[in-house]
Amino acid sequence: MLAKQAWKLVQEPRSLCARVLKAKYYPLSDFYHSTRRRGSSYLWQSIMSGKRVLDSGTAWRVGNGETIDAIKDKWITSASFMKPVGYSNIPTDCRVCYFLNDGGGWDERKLAACFSPEDVVNVLKLPISRNLPPDKLFWTPEKRGLYTVKSGYYQACKLLNMGSASSSSGTVSNGLWPKIWRRSFQPKHRHFLWRILHEALPCNVKLSIRVPEVSKTCPRCGVEDETQLHALKECEAVRGLWLLSPLSLRGDLIMCRNMEEWLVQSFNLFKEDKLQLFVLSLWTIWCDRNNLVFGNRRQPPDEMFRYVIPSNCDSSASDRVSKALTPAANHQWIPPDARSVKLNSDAAISLAKNCSVISAVCRNSHGTVLRWGVKFLHGITDAESAESQAVLFGLHIASDIYGERLICESDAANVINRLLHPSHAIDPIQLVIDDCISLAAARNVSFIHVRRQCNQFAHALAKWGIFSEKIVSLTVKFLFRSMNLLIVLFD
Repeated sequence: MLAKQAWKLVQEPRSLCARVLKAKYYPLSDFYHSTRRRGSSYLWQSIMSGKRVLDSGTAWRVGNGETIDAIKDKWITSASFMKPVGYSNIPTDCRVCYFLNDGGGWDERKLAACFSPEDVVNVLKLPISRNLPPDKLFWTPEKRGLYTVKSGYYQACKLLNMGSASSSSGTVSNGLWPKIWRRSFQPKHRHFLWRILHEALPCNVKLSIRVPEVSKTCPRCGVEDETQLHALKECEAVRGLWLLSPLSLRGDLIMCRNMEEWLVQSFNLFKEDKLQLFVLSLWTIWCDRNNLVFGNRRQPPDEMFRYVIPSNCDSSASDRVSKALTPAANHQWIPPDARSVKLNSDAAISLAKNCSVISAVCRNSHGTVLRWGVKFLHGITDAESAESQAVLFGLHIASDIYGERLICESDAANVINRLLHPSHAIDPIQLVIDDCISLAAARNVSFIHVRRQCNQFAHALAKWGIFSEKIVSLTVKFLFRSMNLLIVLFD
């Protein structure tokens, strides 16, 4: 709660309380750089105690860069330490604005001259708004960047080395547990994930520690030792099962050292529907392994994933009756009216290549492609960040296409929800959202969330960008005029 009061002083510097405390305790600086003072009141000492928790979890969101010290402050939020690891030839008292160019982007030449290659890669991941708003502090443990007492409590536990404050979240890094509990997984699937993250699955390597008579060999391949990662991903037989799964994953292209890393990557990469399929497929593969070990009846590989359906697709009998009486949802792209233009955008992420590809396509009422584009974002592997960049990219390429109304469709529910209901979020992604809203204000724009089936063209373009080095077969049927194509490729 003390950290909450300190957060209010950061976010509301013009409030009466903040102005009184500033005049007394930090007249020549701001609250972020304020310190304890001898002879200060009990109130100020208490707030300073809460500020210690706040300092450990806050970082700067880069706006115009005029406030942020490039060396001392935490602002590289895409890196672990959020500060430069290696630097040289940096001017004295250098601000981040020194590394911004006139066009509102990063000056790669200056970055390369002053920072290590690793820092340069992490800095280029940070979005920059074309409006260059003021720099802002945000709370990194929360996705929206706003401080909550709950997240502040867990942050304080970390500072006090009290990992036992939460039986599960203390052992899992990267904020994975909140993502698991927010999803609509069945309790048995949550427990299954809990066992994976605590190395508690009864694989043969684990069992042989307690029962030496148990062989460490994998019961599927009979060649390698059966660890969790081998049983659920690395085994040759399991790789074949993943190819037959609804996700058609190629396990050999996914680089990870253990199951926790793979889960973190998957929760950052997949959207809600695919994440459900991933967890259910993981559960199905483990159940098949147990059926093999205990001699139970096994499903043929081509029928094993027949019942893998996301839990949000389940419904009661009354729900099924009510749905039967309502018209079926449209699962294909619908052309706009004659006076409108429809813009579809999507993103594809490749963890192996450490990049994402965003795409956008504009079509008229006849389905004719007016303009389309593909853009590479190196280093960005967060789904929401890539999807928001895709919407912004689409608005840019559609800016000079005539139409009384521009309909923007995307299958990213979180991004569309942010665009339709602007919140007080202050995380870096909000910079991209604000730019989208700013561009949309100049004309009549509607943002609509659609299913993946209604967004196949943009989805295929993004996938094409990921696999452009190989032969790709696009199954999307479309009409276009070759003279009106726009391909935007950024290396």
